[in-house]
Amino acid sequence: MAAAACSNSLRRHAACLRPGARRARCRAQTLASVEASELINREVVLFLMRMDLSTQLRRASTMENQGAVRLIQSNLEEIEAYLQELERDKRANASTAGKGSADGAASDGEEGAAATDPVAKGLQLRGDLQRAVEAEDYAECARIRDELAALEAAAFASEAAAAVRRNARGAVELHLGAKVALTAQAGGGGDKAWRGVICGFDTECCESADWRRDAGVADLPGGDKQPFYHVLIERQGSDESGEGKYSIAYVAQDNLWLTPDEDEFAHPYTYLLFLGMDSDGDYIPTRQLRERFGSERREDLEDEVDEEEEGDGTVEE
Repeated sequence: MAAAACSNSLRRHAACLRPGARRARCRAQTLASVEASELINREVVLFLMRMDLSTQLRRASTMENQGAVRLIQSNLEEIEAYLQELERDKRANASTAGKGSADGAASDGEEGAAATDPVAKGLQLRGDLQRAVEAEDYAECARIRDELAALEAAAFASEAAAAVRRNARGAVELHLGAKVALTAQAGGGGDKAWRGVICGFDTECCESADWRRDAGVADLPGGDKQPFYHVLIERQGSDESGEGKYSIAYVAQDNLWLTPDEDEFAHPYTYLLFLGMDSDGDYIPTRQLRERFGSERREDLEDEVDEEEEGDGTVEE
């Protein structure tokens, strides 16, 4: 059952990656903004797919369903390949802005895409180790123990590298889950304020040269060498057709300001990327989202979230 659900989820989400589907979705968007980003929308969708598959892998490993484990691992490898290709595109875009390579969040994303969720991988290896012990296959036990040790060492090194990157990110002023307002050029002319929630960031602009030109990035005080945020845009208008009500924007730090409130936020990805709201009205990012961007957990004494509860970030079927 897990394997079938995984396969159906992959086929459905993969349709979003086809050029024709992406163009149709872009045309349907009601957010008339030059800051709407197909690139970032694709990144968020791929990240959600990886979260979903990692959760399914943990469940299949726990249930010792080896057929499902193999299928899910294959699908995860496909998603990782998509993510690595996207990160290469982002680095290439950043290099055209006058820098040989894009570090910061772009490299963080590649590190995240380079390996399966270590928690899921660890569970799988421990299950394999238990079966090897029961079969008295001591050579296999030794191999699995070595692989577990290497996985733990890699996780420690990744945490240390994330700490170094955080120290270098003084310019990133806004945190994951923050409610913000941005100004976008509306289709009929004039400015309109849009409400959003931050779900990611890059330490510099990683969009194409054409996108930067259309967005007027060169005219901003910080230009393209400032943080650019992935922003979920709140549901727009009252279109009963259900089309084009949601969007993801790519917005320079110069164009954002915090708008804390305790109101709910209308976007379908909030319940997938966040655990709920804290006492200030900001959204609490899942563990996976925090790890992707090397962000520390923001403590809130009134809204403690148990680490076990925040493990899944499941995309429900």
